[in-house]
Amino acid sequence: MIMNLKIINKLTFYNTILFFFILLNFKIVNSLENRIIFKINDQVFTLLDLEKRKEYLDFVGTNKEIDTSIVLNDFISANIFFEYYKNTNNKINYNNKLEEIYSNILEANNQNNKIYTYEINKKLILENIKIDFIRKIILEKILNSSISNINTSKEEIDLLYNFKIKYI
Repeated sequence: MIMNLKIINKLTFYNTILFFFILLNFKIVNSLENRIIFKINDQVFTLLDLEKRKEYLDFVGTNKEIDTSIVLNDFISANIFFEYYKNTNNKINYNNKLEEIYSNILEANNQNNKIYTYEINKKLILENIKIDFIRKIILEKILNSSISNINTSKEEIDLLYNFKIKYI
């Protein structure tokens, strides 16, 4: 009886150690999956954010096979422009336009019978549309404000340099 009790105690001890070892490994693996990839003004962006960005890019087009480095560079660029926008005093509410863009994309996807391999998160998609739309607006303003620096006739400027960036 005493021998069986010792064996049970040892098994319980080994099971406890095994449990903590598995728990520790799970925590390490889980933390590696969501590591920080970049920061902008103390705002952290992780691999999870990058995966959500890939889902968004697939939602707005056929970007399933796009290279991760291209997605990362695009994500960094869009967030830099968005940080610039947040620090300006010229904040405009684009919510109606963002909803319209979302609805148009969703309608086009439905017409094309697009199949999603992920759950559509409208809030995350609208956030990504917002940062891309803000980047588009800022780039249009920069390009159109540079027209005065070009030494050509007004007709050529209107023909060549009236910049409108189409949101895709």
